[in-house]
Amino acid sequence: MEEAVTCFVCFKVYQQGTRDPLVLPCGHTFCRACISAVHSISRGNLICPTCRRDSGIVDINQLPICYPLASLSSNYNDIKFGSCRNHEEEQRFWCEECELPLCSLCLYANHQQGHTVLPIKTVMEDKKARLNKQLARLSDEVMQGRGEIYFLYDYLTTKMKQVLSLEEKVDLLLADTDEACSVEDILECEDKVKAAEEENETWLPTKLCDIENKLKDMKLDSVTFVENSEPQASLQALEEEDYGTRRMRLDYREGHLLLHSTAHPADGHLSVKVPSEVFLELGVGGICLGRVYISLWCHLRRAQQFLALCMGTMGPSYVGSCFSHVAYKGKPKETLCCREYWTESDGPGMKELLADLEWGDQYTKEPSNGLLIPLSKFIDQHGFGICTRGQTGATFQCPFGEVMSGMEVVLAAVKHHPVTEVTITHCGLVLPELSL
Repeated sequence: MEEAVTCFVCFKVYQQGTRDPLVLPCGHTFCRACISAVHSISRGNLICPTCRRDSGIVDINQLPICYPLASLSSNYNDIKFGSCRNHEEEQRFWCEECELPLCSLCLYANHQQGHTVLPIKTVMEDKKARLNKQLARLSDEVMQGRGEIYFLYDYLTTKMKQVLSLEEKVDLLLADTDEACSVEDILECEDKVKAAEEENETWLPTKLCDIENKLKDMKLDSVTFVENSEPQASLQALEEEDYGTRRMRLDYREGHLLLHSTAHPADGHLSVKVPSEVFLELGVGGICLGRVYISLWCHLRRAQQFLALCMGTMGPSYVGSCFSHVAYKGKPKETLCCREYWTESDGPGMKELLADLEWGDQYTKEPSNGLLIPLSKFIDQHGFGICTRGQTGATFQCPFGEVMSGMEVVLAAVKHHPVTEVTITHCGLVLPELSL
């Protein structure tokens, strides 16, 4: 009975509304929520999770509802009771004092008299109502938290512009003071400094406590500010080991926020870490398996291409891509492989986005868990694999990143059969850290 009224994808009982049983053109039935998720992942097309038939572009709201199945599901939800272990009878009652479900034999045979006993359906409805109220309060807290984040972002952005603007004025005044050759020049500099102090009296470099107090008012008093004490970077060739530590200076000039090249040292200024970490969210049939966080070695063009496909900045992206196979399954060098990306106009893509991608002995590494590798030198240049089993003495050509966390998600994808059902539902950039 339960199997008949359960969606094959999410394994939840059909319900009126978000989980209506919808019939696809191929004849298979799934709940509305799962069909919506598949529809979104498939970029407007509708691919059946069971037979993989592509129904083309379908309006989900026009799909027929299987009303007999919806009615059966409704009755199933109404009559679903637990079974008593002692008497194998349905537990239709609830004892308020014992806080236990009871069957009719428990109630009359060996249950203490004088306790308040209610129909379990009434108790369930009451508990659901109370849970909904609790969840509504939590939802309000979520909305309040979002508001605090937006407020904090606007507040800090304003303060950041103020201090960077003051920094620009100070630099100019320092130059004017050094070049002053007369009393008139010195007096003019004094007037300018006084005007700058009055204009920026609400924000001076020594008043970080203003922000800290504001954060304490918002119950975020664990946030502190530290000076960037890293040594000045030299203009040397970009290597794998130092890419993730390089920072870009953040500046404010002529009303614009400027992010400087890494060729300019960022020490002593507000700076942003060079972005080099991305994420892939994997799913099967509308169910999220989790997220994989990958640190890219962005001194390599292969890593730059992977970053572009995660962000979609060149058009195509990995969103909607399915994994193709598992190489060396169950053996050393086992690798989860993806051979495609998606474009909005042409569907699956197979061409590399950048030319002269690295390959050769100087780029080889020993296979290890979490290593991000290309699939081939001549074909599938955009494709990638994630190694799940290392092998001492073997080699991989030109790895360009490694998994920082989420290997359990990769292993879950490897175990899923068929692996072609595992889809990249979301991907993107992990925001880099900001420091003073």
